[in-house]
Amino acid sequence: MKPSEWLPLCLLTLSTALADDAPLPKKPDRERERILEQLRHEGPDVVHEALFDLELARRERKLSVKQRLIELVDSKSNRVRQTAIDRLGEIGPAAHAALPVLETRLSDPDREVRLAAATAVWRIGRRADLSVPVLLQVLSSDDRWVSDDAVLSFQEMGPASAS
Repeated sequence: MKPSEWLPLCLLTLSTALADDAPLPKKPDRERERILEQLRHEGPDVVHEALFDLELARRERKLSVKQRLIELVDSKSNRVRQTAIDRLGEIGPAAHAALPVLETRLSDPDREVRLAAATAVWRIGRRADLSVPVLLQVLSSDDRWVSDDAVLSFQEMGPASAS
């Protein structure tokens, strides 16, 4: 199976399971270390493959998924940062510990990362005061998909976005 086929399924499965931050079960140390090393890798494809492996390990209850996602928010890869931020936002208030690092990404050089951070900050901490200015900035993007996503975030916020 190609990464383009399993990655969306992996990310969906991972994001639905993230609310449970219990430690994952132990695998042989070599396997655990391999997953952790891949999650630290600079290549986004390697990190995404490790996220798939992480979901398998999570099912066996070994690694703290939220903590690793928080670490990935500082990745050098825009794609990895955005994916980690999106997954944290999907966890919602249970990912409250991620707010300080997410707030730093509201000024990220990449507009898609900023959009993900603004949406996650709203979903986790209900901080419209921080999210709305970023969403307004992203809304004027020439990229239709990005501006459409900003509109969806405003819709999700409802009346709070008018504050």
